Amino acid sequence: MKLFRPSRLSLHTRFVLGLSTMLLPLLLLGAGGLFLLHYVTAATEKVVEESVEEMRPIIHIEMLALMAAMPPNDYLIHGEPAEKEKFAHMAQELDRAFEETLAPSFGLAGEWKLVRAAREEWRLAKAIAQSLLALPRPVGNPAAAREMKRMDGHIDRAVYLLGQVHDLIHRETDEALARAAAAKRWAYALITGIFIAGGAAVAIVAFALARSVLLPLRALESGVSRFGKGDFSHRVELNRTDELGQLANTFNTMAEELENSLAALRIAAVTFETQ
Repeated sequence: MKLFRPSRLSLHTRFVLGLSTMLLPLLLLGAGGLFLLHYVTAATEKVVEESVEEMRPIIHIEMLALMAAMPPNDYLIHGEPAEKEKFAHMAQELDRAFEETLAPSFGLAGEWKLVRAAREEWRLAKAIAQSLLALPRPVGNPAAAREMKRMDGHIDRAVYLLGQVHDLIHRETDEALARAAAAKRWAYALITGIFIAGGAAVAIVAFALARSVLLPLRALESGVSRFGKGDFSHRVELNRTDELGQLANTFNTMAEELENSLAALRIAAVTFETQ
């Protein structure tokens, strides 16, 4: 037994269902496209945001480290006591920046180790700077100049290590962007698949809808043609309960009545001739 027989549905119901079926893939395509576009855009924005958030404290530390190297250098050149206060303020700010950056939530293990190694280099540089700033007569002191080179070397190594953190973050960002690009390609493939499936569904539904209407109409057209040629015994065979089936029943009833009327007229004519 068939669970679904289109011939039992009215034409109105059939057209409504057909149009709904054709529009459904388009609605799915639109909704799916908006969702996937939002997903890919959000993923890309998240990657960029995380990269910026990780880079900001590293750049800040690099800037502070380079600035902290200036007061000891200026003190050895000019011997101004005010350089001690400048260095103390910068050193305090740089220590706080390292402590905040080395929180447990910062980056991956490799990045955390690099920042920690950079902090150790900074501590060595700070100890040398403090000893230089404690000299009463630093100007023209050869030993102080050699210590200054050592301090600058530690600062350079700290900046180099922080630069490696940059490289790691860039690598992670590139990998994340590659995943976002893959998701974008997947989204386009899915949208294309939905579009193709929607087109196929529209074609199938349109064909089925046209067939369910055109075939009965051709049967009715053939019946009317034969009826017009005087073949009143012809009947339109449509096993349907929709409007077309009702029209076929009406046609068959009319043909039967006309056939009966003609038969009665023939009998009456024969009777009249025999009298």
